[in-house]
Amino acid sequence: MEVIVRGQNIEVTEGLKMHAQEKFGKLNKFFENIQEIRVELVNHHARVEDKRQVAQVTIYVSGSIIRAESASRDMYASMDMVYNKLEKQLTKYKEKLKNNRHHSENPRRTLAAMLHQAQEGDSRKRIVRSKKFAIKPMTPEEATLEMEMIGHDFFVFRNSASEQVNVVYSRSDGHVGLIEPTA
Repeated sequence: MEVIVRGQNIEVTEGLKMHAQEKFGKLNKFFENIQEIRVELVNHHARVEDKRQVAQVTIYVSGSIIRAESASRDMYASMDMVYNKLEKQLTKYKEKLKNNRHHSENPRRTLAAMLHQAQEGDSRKRIVRSKKFAIKPMTPEEATLEMEMIGHDFFVFRNSASEQVNVVYSRSDGHVGLIEPTA
């Protein structure tokens, strides 16, 4: 299992890196087959008095992705808080897998399969509208403007630089995220 630590608007000191690797390395007690844990440390400082230190962690396990995020005024505290969230999520995920093994012929069910089953059984969640549209080549910045002009939370477009389909979306912190496919 590899713990990758990256920073955005923050210098990832050796102390931060070691704390993250030590802290999130403990998560292998839940699953031996965690392939990778990505830790993104972000310093949001729109105003001096509103200094937010955000820890975003993404775990790749058994073909599923588990993600959590926490923010505080101290990066170490943010990492500790996100660790607690992940512990709860992984405990819940492991319990669901364990319970599912007793009720299923296929003990290797993934989180995606369980979510699919839950959606099939939940009549409240269904596709009620479908749209077709041409995907135009543009930059992520142009796509962000388009998204804002139509008043949506996301926008699908063809990235003019990579020629791949990408998505821009509004984040809860007021910024814009970009989703790009990997090979």
